[in-house]
Amino acid sequence: MPNEKKKTKENKDDNDSKGCISFTDDLLRNYGIISVFGRFNIEKSEEVVEKLIWASGNSPPNFPISLVINSYGGYLHSVFPIIDIMESIKQSVHTYGIGSCFSAGALLLMSGEKGYRHAFPSTRVMIHHFGSGFYGDYNEFKDIQVEYDSLNDYLIDFISKRTGNTTRIIKRDMKKNKYFVSPKEAVKYGICDKVVEEGILEIIKNNTNELQKGKK
Repeated sequence: MPNEKKKTKENKDDNDSKGCISFTDDLLRNYGIISVFGRFNIEKSEEVVEKLIWASGNSPPNFPISLVINSYGGYLHSVFPIIDIMESIKQSVHTYGIGSCFSAGALLLMSGEKGYRHAFPSTRVMIHHFGSGFYGDYNEFKDIQVEYDSLNDYLIDFISKRTGNTTRIIKRDMKKNKYFVSPKEAVKYGICDKVVEEGILEIIKNNTNELQKGKK
């Protein structure tokens, strides 16, 4: 099991964290649920990639893996390895937006299998141009500008393909932060497919049954 914490007798204050880890591991083992909370960085990317690979290797092909996402975004290069693994494994990956799916969080939400990208009623979604975070002199900036232009084009094309909107619309909307005031607007835009209100385990079980019937 990836990142499973070893039991120790020395740390008496570790009980609560062990319980939390055990609970999240049980969700992964029993339901194929991976929670993706917080800022995207290298460590977060590594954690989610490891869990996706573990879930793929320990689940039948018709058993979906579910990503539950609540993130304000983060380092753009950290979300694409997750998406690449999602698209390479044999299972379908379903996404569930809760809380906030901003920036890289929105990219992950829209990368689930079409028809199975969910948002809950209070979910807020936002897309925008990536931030460079670059500091340096003019000559250094010229050198890296080619990479930024290429990455920006890739990002626009990526969102266009997954939402069904033209690149012209994506470019227009990403000139500044594009907030969706309700998850229904995010559905209309093509970032997700449905707004759900049932319990998440009930939805996952129904989706699993649907896939298993379809692949018999």
